[in-house]
Formats: sequence, structure tokens, C-alpha cells
Amino acid sequence: GSRTGDVNAAGDGTIREGMLVVTGVDLLSARSDQNRREHHTDEFEYDELIIRRGQPFHVVLHFSRPYESSDHVALELLIGNNPEVGKGTHVIIPVGKGSSGG
Repeated sequence: GSRTGDVNAAGDGTIREGMLVVTGVDLLSARSDQNRREHHTDEFEYDELIIRRGQPFHVVLHFSRPYESSDHVALELLIGNNPEVGKGTHVIIPVGKGSSGG
């Protein structure tokens, strides 16, 4: 069967059999996790993601099936109520083999 989502490789919101689907995202945001330690925010009492501007951070994506080199994955980051590419508040980052990201 198919389920609906916001956006995917099909372009119409339909998740097709065999399609790579994100099933979970771990921001490594707990006080003892990597991002908080590396950004020196692990002493803050909150368990939300707290990172410092301009420093790299890590995200773990869980997929519906194993990632293959032929898969195309991009992260879409939206910041604020009215994100715009020109303002740098709507960013699409290709990830995986052959991309400049990690």
C-alpha cells in the first residue's frame, strides 16, 4: 500500500514500495550526547538540541530500508514562520556519496 507524506522523490506525496523513507531522526540532543558535549552546552539543564552557530553538528537518520549509493537524500531546513531561500532560512542540503556534506 501507499501512505502520504509532505514531499518525496515521487514528487506527489505518495510513498511507493521500495522508496527510501525517513522513519526517525536523532538530533543527539540529550545532555550526554555528542552534539551537546562538542558544543559545550551539556551543562545546560534542557534536553533540547542546543548548538553553537558556525560549528558542525551530527544528525542520525533512520530509514525504512538500507541506504544504497543510488539513493538521493537531501535535508530541507526551515527556520522561522516565513522561511525564504534568499534570507538563508530555507536551505536544501544534498547528503550522501558525491555531496560536499557529511
